[in-house]
Amino acid sequence: MSKQHNSSHPNLVFRRTPHYRYVPVQETLHSDELGTYVSYAISVRTTEEEIAFVSDVSTDFEEIERLADLCTAKQLDPNQLPDVLEDFLVECAVPTV
Repeated sequence: MSKQHNSSHPNLVFRRTPHYRYVPVQETLHSDELGTYVSYAISVRTTEEEIAFVSDVSTDFEEIERLADLCTAKQLDPNQLPDVLEDFLVECAVPTV
């Protein structure tokens, strides 16, 4: 976490929190049951580095893009990503009536 000093108040220090960017990543994968298929992962990035990567989240690009955009907009803490993905996958698995 970087520090920034305020010149008008030399004793006041602002701490920058990391800005997280959630990005869908296309993958070509293979399984014995499905053969070769295209799936999408989610990469979590700061301005300096990739800090998390979850492979094979979904084959639906629009849904992964929507989820990644929402996580970025809300600045989801990457530690909460497993719970969010679990909820997302349950929601996707429930058929709509």
